[in-house]
Amino acid sequence: MEQVNFKNLAATYNIRKLEKEDQVKSFDCEDADLNDFILNESPYYRQAMLAVSYVAERKTFKKLSRRKAMPLRCG
Repeated sequence: MEQVNFKNLAATYNIRKLEKEDQVKSFDCEDADLNDFILNESPYYRQAMLAVSYVAERKTFKKLSRRKAMPLRCG
């Protein structure tokens, strides 16, 4: 199993909570249940205080709108 280099990961990505105003337009981790949860159900779980979802966003030199955030593809 490959060891994760957290220093490089932190230099490349910001990890933050998926906020209620975020709109996930695209996500595919090759798991239909997880895809459905992130795309459709996570806001309801957050509102009911059952779960908090996080996203990893690739750092860029331009500031991106938080409304266009996409979770990191898993798998």
